Amino acid sequence: MNEASNLFRINHLPEEEGLVSTYDANRGFAGIVRFPKHIGLTGEAICKRKIIVLQPGERVTNLSSELDNMVGAASLESLMVAPCYDSDGVLRGAIQFVNKTENLSITEVDVKELTALLPTLAEIFRTADKTRVIYNSMVNM
Repeated sequence: MNEASNLFRINHLPEEEGLVSTYDANRGFAGIVRFPKHIGLTGEAICKRKIIVLQPGERVTNLSSELDNMVGAASLESLMVAPCYDSDGVLRGAIQFVNKTENLSITEVDVKELTALLPTLAEIFRTADKTRVIYNSMVNM
């Protein structure tokens, strides 16, 4: 469906509140590249707590080439980005879909499908965070 997608985890440590760490498939959440969470369309999605869509041919002033095109697509034709809030309202991450390959425009169906997926994705993030805390406490015993 998409040329590329990217997943982000939101850091919740007090000294890192509001920073976005990129996900590396080989190393997990590397935490090497970080951005304030209000930058670009990804930041807009996080701050407004809603899915943001950029359609082919649409031009916006707040597009961030660093954050809104983390996959490095040669040209950004379309973008759908959404924040992942868990059932407690805690921001757990953001998901980004870049350059839809079939029917280039992002449809209402695409938005509805992503909307349905977001709560489950956020709960997966929350469970992973809790599991990591438990694991780290056991390793440090």
